[in-house]
Amino acid sequence: MGTRYKRPDGTDGTDHQFREQIDDSYKSMPIWRTAGWLALHAAFIPMCGKMAIAFVPHYLDGGMPHPQTMVMAAMYLLAVIFWKLAKPATYKESLLLTKLTNTCVMILCVLHVVELYRYHTMLPKHTLYPRRLAQYLREEVGGTWAAGHWQNTFTVFEALVECFTMVFLGAAAFSFHNYILRKMQLEKKIAADKKKPGGKDGGDGEGEDAGASKVKTPSGAGPRSRRPGRA
Repeated sequence: MGTRYKRPDGTDGTDHQFREQIDDSYKSMPIWRTAGWLALHAAFIPMCGKMAIAFVPHYLDGGMPHPQTMVMAAMYLLAVIFWKLAKPATYKESLLLTKLTNTCVMILCVLHVVELYRYHTMLPKHTLYPRRLAQYLREEVGGTWAAGHWQNTFTVFEALVECFTMVFLGAAAFSFHNYILRKMQLEKKIAADKKKPGGKDGGDGEGEDAGASKVKTPSGAGPRSRRPGRA
């Protein structure tokens, strides 16, 4: 399917254009599928960092992280499970499970944005994780670094984690969306082609197989059966 087809002589070009559309779909689908798979798995590292930051209250005073963070972790796990169960790139691929994977990733993106807004606009500054952790390390560990230096270090780390989480999740959602869209378009094109009068499932029998059955074979041109006694 990787080559362009030459339009058959005596045709209006409809079949030729259809084959080119199918060819384009088959070439782009693996690209989007692989990009989504890589982005989803690459998001695992920043998601682990996000979970570690969210558990800072538990490390310091035994408190629990915000429930929304736990929902994000569960949603990411569901996305990976749905993707594995969908069995992509196989003849048993489930489009429904692939859609569920993309839905989980899109919900993750929304939750991530909402969490960032809540964390940076609604919480008091002294309760932010980098400031609390920096103050704790300064008091318990000590050292030459001032509390401000610790805080700046953790703030940069937190910003990198949030940035990479959003980039990878956004790339996964975008790639999965394009893959699903092209797969659905391909299935519609194939189904519509079968319903055409000249398609394989057409009602008037004028398809490719029907046309071949109407060709008369000249007498004596068919395969000859072996006669007894001949080698």
